Amino acid sequence: MDLSGRVVGSCVVKHVPAGGALERYPSIRFPEDRLAFEAFYYRASSEAFLDRWVPSILAQDIENRVLVAEDLAPSMSLERCLLSDAFPEPQFFANLGRDLGRFHRGSLSLEVPAGFRNNPTAAANRPYVLTLPLEHPEQMRAIWSSRDGGEGLAVLQAHLFEQAGERLAAEARSFESDFKSGEPSVLTHGDLHGESIFVREGSRATVLDAELCDPGAAWFDPGMLLAHLLMLTISLARPVPYAAFLRAYLDEMRHDGLLKSILKMAGFEMIRRVIGAANSPFVDSQEKRRQVLRQATILVLEPQSSSIHREVIS
Repeated sequence: MDLSGRVVGSCVVKHVPAGGALERYPSIRFPEDRLAFEAFYYRASSEAFLDRWVPSILAQDIENRVLVAEDLAPSMSLERCLLSDAFPEPQFFANLGRDLGRFHRGSLSLEVPAGFRNNPTAAANRPYVLTLPLEHPEQMRAIWSSRDGGEGLAVLQAHLFEQAGERLAAEARSFESDFKSGEPSVLTHGDLHGESIFVREGSRATVLDAELCDPGAAWFDPGMLLAHLLMLTISLARPVPYAAFLRAYLDEMRHDGLLKSILKMAGFEMIRRVIGAANSPFVDSQEKRRQVLRQATILVLEPQSSSIHREVIS
């Protein structure tokens, strides 16, 4: 039974270890209180009047850094659905864009308590998304050089920096500094991708893993997710309906200039998923990585001339 009295099935227990080490990257340490922010995001969804946008919270132990939430099984993550050829129903992507837009629009009037207005974990993570891959290439190489394909990544990194490194880094610095001042300012999820979105009943989405939620620029979430949909399109060699997602989101938000910033954000996320600390596991060949970086560069430097921009506004 969840905290509202609704009966649920099995549960998922999340625990942050003392010291805040990340499970997948134990050498990187983020603040210990990040599950409190995830719980805040889950509770905020009820104020946005979104049914099942997030899992139900079953219990929370702040002192011991534990959060117990509803298990979404047998639902699968969006990424797993796409990679296993179990595509969601056609309306899923438009529903996802609409629901994300509704959550963001609902959060415009949300009174965020002082303790949740600046998430230190999200602040520590944003450089990994935006500036570190482009300003500290040697630090990134130290992370992935020993992985399979590390030599190939070094070649792609060198080529990207030779072609557009300085311009990309300047754009990244500007974008990172704009996160807190960008308009419209919403409650962002902060880590929205194919593994943090579950496909429910074929046509609706539930999002989880909101430890990085933070009030900030609306372009962050849809841009990050768009990047993953574009990378899946390249990896699968078949279209993923990213334009339906983006059109529905923009229809809900109705804010001039948002599309350009979303496309730029997508470009940065694509770059960091190739030459940053967190490489995408399904962009698994040198040619696919080259395609991703080529498209990412256009999205960051010339978003309005990109094929993605033309497809969304057509």
